[in-house]
Amino acid sequence: MPKLQEHNRGPDPCGPSAAQTRLQALLDAAIDAIVTIDAGGIIESANPTTERMFGYTEQELIGHNVSMLMPAPYREEHDGYLQRYLKTRNPHIIGIGREVTALHRDGRTFPVDLAVNEFVIDGKTLFTGIIRDISDRRDAERLAQAHLDKLAHAGRLADLGLTTSTIAHEVNQPLTAIVSFAHASQRLLDHEPVKLDLVRKALEQIASQGERASTIVRRIHTMARKQSSNFELIQVNDIVEGVLKLLTTELRNHHVRLDLQLTEAPAGINADRIQIEQVLVNLARNGIQAMDDTPLVSRRLDIATSNIGGRVFVRVHDSGPGLTEAQIGQIFESFYSTKDTGMGVGLSISRSLIEAHEGRLWAMADPGNGATFCIELPACE
Repeated sequence: MPKLQEHNRGPDPCGPSAAQTRLQALLDAAIDAIVTIDAGGIIESANPTTERMFGYTEQELIGHNVSMLMPAPYREEHDGYLQRYLKTRNPHIIGIGREVTALHRDGRTFPVDLAVNEFVIDGKTLFTGIIRDISDRRDAERLAQAHLDKLAHAGRLADLGLTTSTIAHEVNQPLTAIVSFAHASQRLLDHEPVKLDLVRKALEQIASQGERASTIVRRIHTMARKQSSNFELIQVNDIVEGVLKLLTTELRNHHVRLDLQLTEAPAGINADRIQIEQVLVNLARNGIQAMDDTPLVSRRLDIATSNIGGRVFVRVHDSGPGLTEAQIGQIFESFYSTKDTGMGVGLSISRSLIEAHEGRLWAMADPGNGATFCIELPACE
């Protein structure tokens, strides 16, 4: 990496100062890539992390356009962005920072957080970019999302078997008749000398929508098949911490602060891990979403565990609008929801799962002070 004294006013016969040496050492040891470019986008300096991150040597970077570190179409557009900023001073990344896609020498792309700042030395405008590879974070988020998808699937497998099986049996017969009639009509129309285009299009829509409805019903029937539970000795604190790792992105995106209080006493339960995780994810997500209209500074999700008298408790409290006594009386009923877009089955399923573990799930009303949900399960040493 070019030494910092190259930007000084005139030669320094005494060599670099102690401050410059310390700064150079910090840049060389930085865990983030640090790249300095001029107003034309030409790389003037790059620290060792830049070489490791992108696969180029310092000599291969210096004097080349920084767009070499970007995939298309950003590579072709970069210089235009830079010149537009210099003319309008309207920043898109400079002074703001955001997530972008970077290009390695071997052709692979990877996600990075990029922060760019402008500075002037000896009347020369320069830009320094600090680049952090967030591939590990993105991989962790993908794994978390995959686990959440698994929990969501487990939720769909919960106690809806009888209702959905009945729907599938009763509704599939008329749907099959509609589809068969529509296809028969199409075949007849194809042999008619007169092409009734409008009728044919309408029949095509009947067939298409009928097939789609039939497919949906079959999928519901498949999802509703019950699976056997897999009970094992697990620690509630471990499950809570695992669920919160899965929800890290949602907590951050909704600007929710987490207050976690875990019991120091052993809190083991004999339970199906996936089912308990499913309940906790549902309660935590409900709390996060309930705070969407709460001021950002007041958004807080409190989760606490305890072991009292041979019973393990988990308490989930949000700082949203809370629940009324009337809502408390209905909230665990199937198809009742306090959300406009909710299906109203999550809490009903959650209570069924907890009761299948010989436990209890209940809510407490405190309008204006957030909602509180409590889980009680038998302890198992």
